[in-house]
This record gives sequence, C-alpha cells and structure tokens, in this order.
Amino acid sequence: MQRSVVDNPLSKLLGLTEPEFVDGRVVATFAVRDEHTNSGGMVHGGVLLTLADSTATHAANLANCDESGNGPRMITLGLNASMLGNQRGGELRVESTIVRAGRRLTVVQTQILGNDDKLLVEVSSTHLPA
Repeated sequence: MQRSVVDNPLSKLLGLTEPEFVDGRVVATFAVRDEHTNSGGMVHGGVLLTLADSTATHAANLANCDESGNGPRMITLGLNASMLGNQRGGELRVESTIVRAGRRLTVVQTQILGNDDKLLVEVSSTHLPA
C-alpha cells in the first residue's frame, strides 16, 4: 500500500495536511507558523520547496500504483522552481498535477498558492522509482 506524504517525518514536523485527490490534482494545505519563516518574516524558500517536493512525490506515487494501491516508491530526480512571490503567515495551498506518467519517469507540475489564491511558486519535477 502506498504511504502518504504525511508518513514522512519532515512533512509531519512541518505540519503538511493529508493531501486530497481533487479534480485530477493532489491538493494539500499548510498553515504557516513562525518557525517556517526567514529572518524577514516571509515563508522560507526551503519550506516552500519542501512542500512542493512532498506533494509532487505523493502525486507521482499515486500515478504509479495499481487499483489496490501497490506500486513503486517514487523519488525526485530533478526539480525546477520559479519563486514568483511570498507572504507573511496565513495558509498555503499546494496543488500537484501529473503532466506525464511514463514507464520509468513521471513529470509533475506543482503550484503553491497563498492568500487570495496568489501564485507564489511554480515547480516542475521529474520522479522515478526508488
């Protein structure tokens, strides 16, 4: 059975919610706490990329499992991010969509949306079986 993104100790530490599968996308929410911010009070870039990577990998796992939930554990091969904005506090929504699920590689597009659905980060990632 595929393990969830929240089974990951780092995701638990950060407080990433259990992702839901909504309209062909994996969607998770994240409440920003003080410990997630940089010295300027904005969400730390490393936190944003961790959220994107965790949610995208969960989407890749789902795309590569059978009806009973069995399949390879996917890992990230590469990740390209565009940091388009940031915010102080609030809640973030992370949405990952499968672009292509091939025999070996899976490509995922992820967006992180902030307050008022403002696009903060766009990430393209490639995943392969561990």
